[in-house]
Amino acid sequence: MRAEEKPPIGQIRLSGATWVLISALLLLVCFPARLAALAMMVFMAGDAAAALVGRRFGHHRWGLGPKTIEGTLGFMAAGSVVGLFLAEPVLWFGPAAAVLAGALELLPGPLNDNLQAPFLTAFALALTESLWLGVPFSFLPGAG
Repeated sequence: MRAEEKPPIGQIRLSGATWVLISALLLLVCFPARLAALAMMVFMAGDAAAALVGRRFGHHRWGLGPKTIEGTLGFMAAGSVVGLFLAEPVLWFGPAAAVLAGALELLPGPLNDNLQAPFLTAFALALTESLWLGVPFSFLPGAG
């Protein structure tokens, strides 16, 4: 576990991996499987790339936080590559999801970024699909 994930003795704190599992389950319940998978896969590939690139090459921080511009670019590049293989119904959905997820990961919020970024990405994809392609949007359990 990363140092910031280790709880003080006697306390419980969810790790990043636990948040990813919760996120994947929530996405599958709330969105069509094709959008849930796209949002989750670009996030997972992007998040891993951001950590590797940011630690190795990251010299320019976003404000005072720990995230770097180089890490974010690594996120968007890796997520875009993965997204190209999963993009449905149109090819640009994959790279668009990766760029959006990379930007959303930078936002502060009340939720863990491993939950917040994939969920908001899937929501944006569902909304775009509905408005752009006329696919009905269903935000119901079992939508996929």
